[in-house]
Amino acid sequence: MVSESDFSKDVAVQVLPLDKIEENNKQKANDIFISQYTMGQKDALRTVLKQKAQSMPVFKEVKVHLLEDAGIEKDAVTQETRISPSGIDSATTVAAATAAAIATAAPLIKVQSDLEAKVNSVTELLSKLQETDKHLQRVTEQQTSIQRKQEKLHCHDHEKQMNVFMEQHIKHLEKLQQQQIDIQTHFISAALKTSSFQPVSMSSSRAVEKYSVKPEHPNLGSCNPSLYNTFASK
Repeated sequence: MVSESDFSKDVAVQVLPLDKIEENNKQKANDIFISQYTMGQKDALRTVLKQKAQSMPVFKEVKVHLLEDAGIEKDAVTQETRISPSGIDSATTVAAATAAAIATAAPLIKVQSDLEAKVNSVTELLSKLQETDKHLQRVTEQQTSIQRKQEKLHCHDHEKQMNVFMEQHIKHLEKLQQQQIDIQTHFISAALKTSSFQPVSMSSSRAVEKYSVKPEHPNLGSCNPSLYNTFASK
């Protein structure tokens, strides 16, 4: 079935001039097919209406363009056609600019990535050096502790040896002192003994001299020498 709106649209299209209708048809050939009839073709219009009524209804929104709207649309299309090359040029320039920026930034990005890799390697080396330094500090601390223990043990042993040596030396000095005391006592006792025998010998020698001086005793000169010896021994 054909509604009154469709019929009015067909009539509005028929009112337009032929040149305008042809231009409009050329613009919208892809969207819709428009039939053209003159004012006296009623039979043809009826047959068309019957064909539309028999065919399945296809609902499609169709905008009716008047003469003024068609002119405005033409101007818009021409403006779009005029503007489109500039838009294409701007797009190409933007694409070229982006490509140039990417080309210039590519070496910088590569350098940055290389620097980051080097920094990462340096940080890894620093961490390894710190670990080795800590390990060396631990080893040195252990060695110093062991050396201190050994030195303490060595000092203790040396002190023991020194104490033993001092004790032996003191004992040896005590022995020497005792020997000196014994020798002194021996010399003192010997001196005392010699001093006790000295007056007796002096008195005997004086008596012998007295007897030898007196000449009036002739018999004493011819006396027995054994007797003289006895007095001398006394």
